[in-house]
Amino acid sequence: MAAGAGIGTAILPALGGSGGLRAQTPPPPQPPAPPASPPSGSLLVLLGTQGGPTVNLGRGEAASALIVDGRPYLVDCGYGTLRALVQAGLRLVDVGAVWLTHLHNDHTADVAALLSHQWTGSRRDPTTVYGPPGTQALVRGALAFFAGDVEIRSVDEGRTARPEALFTGQDIRATTAPVQVFKDDRVTAHAIENMHYPETAKARMAHRSLAFRFDMADRSIVFSGDTAPSSNLVELARNADILVCEAVDVARHRQLMRSCQPSAFSFQPDEARLTQMNSRITRTGLADC
Repeated sequence: MAAGAGIGTAILPALGGSGGLRAQTPPPPQPPAPPASPPSGSLLVLLGTQGGPTVNLGRGEAASALIVDGRPYLVDCGYGTLRALVQAGLRLVDVGAVWLTHLHNDHTADVAALLSHQWTGSRRDPTTVYGPPGTQALVRGALAFFAGDVEIRSVDEGRTARPEALFTGQDIRATTAPVQVFKDDRVTAHAIENMHYPETAKARMAHRSLAFRFDMADRSIVFSGDTAPSSNLVELARNADILVCEAVDVARHRQLMRSCQPSAFSFQPDEARLTQMNSRITRTGLADC
């Protein structure tokens, strides 16, 4: 498709040496290729590795796909996840289970987009979103987000599928020991609370942050989520084959904090606040934001 051409418009090359343009006869249709057999075993695809709620052209926000015997499972769903799934050759309608490590927007921004596009893509099987307390409410909010689209297409296109019958959220209780939260014929998932939120914040809210472990026939993969050093995470990841763990560039973090605009935060990034945050980063090696 030529740049600037209208939708459905193509620029055809000059033919026959005349210097003009003429229509090309389309090639005869080819028989569909036989469906490929799904690959066996597990495959990990890092869909988005951008840290924090930052949109840029280099990396998408947090998301990973775990593909087991051809079936995709999604861990986190930050902005850019849908496009990354397509780029990885995965169909949106094939994702039936989503795990959210926590409810920051850089891990959840594409949830509503995923569910709404699954609905317009005619997914017939249920999709469940698993995550910490507040996940059920998040999914209800996602359904409200595309309720207008559902109403329009139900009338205009005659669609009968009801999103509330297809898409559900399931809150997972944060624990200090690994607890099984999911099991099917290919994957067993366990969760545990990590150390993303400081105790002072947890005392004033019900929100928690989780790490997940997925055990398959061929290997085990653990996702730390955003976290400071955590003995819970160490226990969850014991004897695992792969640990997908967040990391912070301490020097870069300090630079960003010093250059940030005060209006971007509910607090003023004064020297006292920077000293406190820098002390925590230096002590733990990881940030809590």
